[in-house]
Amino acid sequence: MTDKGGCLCGIVQFYKKAYGLSLLRHTIRRATKPKNKAIERMNQILNEKDKVVAVPFPGSENVLPNGAEISPPAAVPHKVSLVRRVLSVFLRTLTPVLIISAAYGQFKHLKETKPKTPQKARAETVWPVRTTIVKITNEQPVLQLYGETLPGRKVELRSLVGGKILSIGSNMREGAIVKKGETLLTIDDFSYKGALVEAKARLLEAKARLDEIRATIASERDSLARSSEQLGLAQKDLARAQKLVRNRTITRKLADDRQLVVSQRKQSYGTHKNNLKIQQARAEQQKATLSRLEWGVTQAQRNLDDTKLTAPFDAYITEVGADVGRLVSANDKIATLLDKDWIDVRFTLSDRHYGALVGGNNEGAGHREKIEGRKVRIAWNVGNTPLHYEGIITRVGAKISSSSGGVEVFARIKDPHSPATIRSGAFVEVLLADRDYKNVIRLPQSAVYDNNRVFVLEKDRLKGRDVTVLGVVGNDLLVRGNLKVGERVSITQFSMAGNGVKVKELKQ
Repeated sequence: MTDKGGCLCGIVQFYKKAYGLSLLRHTIRRATKPKNKAIERMNQILNEKDKVVAVPFPGSENVLPNGAEISPPAAVPHKVSLVRRVLSVFLRTLTPVLIISAAYGQFKHLKETKPKTPQKARAETVWPVRTTIVKITNEQPVLQLYGETLPGRKVELRSLVGGKILSIGSNMREGAIVKKGETLLTIDDFSYKGALVEAKARLLEAKARLDEIRATIASERDSLARSSEQLGLAQKDLARAQKLVRNRTITRKLADDRQLVVSQRKQSYGTHKNNLKIQQARAEQQKATLSRLEWGVTQAQRNLDDTKLTAPFDAYITEVGADVGRLVSANDKIATLLDKDWIDVRFTLSDRHYGALVGGNNEGAGHREKIEGRKVRIAWNVGNTPLHYEGIITRVGAKISSSSGGVEVFARIKDPHSPATIRSGAFVEVLLADRDYKNVIRLPQSAVYDNNRVFVLEKDRLKGRDVTVLGVVGNDLLVRGNLKVGERVSITQFSMAGNGVKVKELKQ
């Protein structure tokens, strides 16, 4: 027991020198839960720096190197118990590390001594493809589009005057056809006739007043002329009287009397002249009143005429909202008229198609064409037999359609009544000839990668060529590029396609 205790003390000192005092204390606290007195005793042992502890090993004797004999230490029960715990923790910690180290060493040894298996050379993959022969052609694709018919002219018929509806036309029914000038309804015109009579009476009164003013003007002009004549005579008489006064033939009083007469004649002349100007001004005012009253008569006559509502053009009638006995006000909606001889087709062109039609592609800079005036063919599928109509593009929409992302185009049907009458709201197919492409190559869409590259076959291997897509014909593309007539182009698309990939051409 003494030998064993001395050996354990030596291990503690060794552990203390190798790993440090703080680490040894931390290990002892986690691994053991000794009583407070045992901990204090252990700290005393560890703090004894100058104490010499003999660590006997198996097969050795209790002697020092110089031959002196070592006496066994006295038995310390608490110290032996604590040392055992420390050794137990040390062995418990060291054992897994040794096992893992041994396992890793064995694994490394097995890996280094593993026999190498010779790998077989991987065979090159050969991809089966179909091909087409390059041909240079001229193409003019036909665009297949869809649209709907709509009226070229649409008018909301509204009441121009208010009143009670006395009668309606025989064709004032939903879907009926009305002729230009046909009476659609009549409104009670009693009050409007009275208004016309009153307006005409005021006009006649104003005309009579103007005639009176004109007569007064004529009278004033005549009076003005007489006053002017009398003034002249009075002035001559005054001149003679003044001459006689100088000759002392007559008295000064007589001359003054002649001067008074001249003054009176001047006053009369001025009065008639001013009265003439006043009457002329009144005449101008009356002329303005007369013009206003004439317009009132015209308005009253028009209101009377508007009691009869007529069709402005040949049309289909819809949304009828009038009937006999209904009281309507001015601007009330009566019906809607759709021009029966003017039917348009509205369809949408994609940005790419629209750009191609006006010349905005790779055909050449500055080459532009108008889309207006192009002919279209319209098919209305009714039953088993489609009805065909001819049309012409008349205009392009004012803005881009946000829902479809394209350009709205309008075409007018030349004859909407042949082979059968077509009305608005029909779903139709529109065939529009695309631009004429010269010297292009027609390839399936599957032959083109990333919209700008194709692969040709050279000695059973693929070689990439750059191309430019110009147009679309059904499921085919029209391209130009570095391709020669007679070359074989792969039309089988696969993810591994690239320069140098080995392929096998399949028979058509």
